[in-house]
Amino acid sequence: MSEGSLIGVVLIARHGDRQGYFQDPHSYTASDTTITPLGSVQTYNSGVGLRNRYFAADAGRRLQGISWPKVDLTQVDFTADASEGQVIVDSTYSLAQGLYPADAAGQTITLANGTNVTSPLGGYVYVPIEWQVARKGGLLAGSARKKKGRIKRPKAGEQNQMR
Repeated sequence: MSEGSLIGVVLIARHGDRQGYFQDPHSYTASDTTITPLGSVQTYNSGVGLRNRYFAADAGRRLQGISWPKVDLTQVDFTADASEGQVIVDSTYSLAQGLYPADAAGQTITLANGTNVTSPLGGYVYVPIEWQVARKGGLLAGSARKKKGRIKRPKAGEQNQMR
């Protein structure tokens, strides 16, 4: 490795445009929010920008040894704060799709009978996202509990729960 080679990137981002955020003026309890189509486009475009800057073969600051266009899960981690419901998690999925876009050619197999089958959504790349629900001190304070799964949408007055 030559001096000045880029060997890693850490990205800390929140979310794209969202809707439905309300905060109780007495308890400061926040409502669940959802990402808007604009928010999905914003975070997808962030992923495209990261790909063009650090991952693509012609990237100006290419990460040394990074696997691309196929994702190598030993090289990348995606973690999202699920404390506020689905909005940050959904933003992370959009960013991951910008970084590792659908690849119909790479996601097509030929069956024994000669039939070609492409995975759904034009070769959508499934990148696992680790969800964290922060306790006091916040996600980066090392006090989060790790969960994987979907968030159960809370009813009025309930806390977010993982299922």
